[in-house]
Amino acid sequence: MPAADALARLGSDEAGLSGEEAHRRLALYGANALRSRGVSALSVLVRQVRSYLLGLLLFAAVVSAGLMIAGAATSAIGLRPGTGRVPGGASARRDPEQHRATEPG
Repeated sequence: MPAADALARLGSDEAGLSGEEAHRRLALYGANALRSRGVSALSVLVRQVRSYLLGLLLFAAVVSAGLMIAGAATSAIGLRPGTGRVPGGASARRDPEQHRATEPG
């Protein structure tokens, strides 16, 4: 449909509605606004959290936090608890005394 035909069908023109016509239509049809459905922020959050992928990520985060608190994560990868260093790693090799003590012979 051409723009001119659409404007004519809506009772308008390229300049828009006159002030008088705008007031008449406002009184007849009401404001051009969406009605709120009274949705709370909590219900929106619950609807978004129902995603299975998000649930899996939250579960993984909780498990990871639990392992870190328990110290199991550091011992599982060979770190000395509280130091952040691997036993026998680069920092241990820098100490000549420790290096000699570990050499055979």
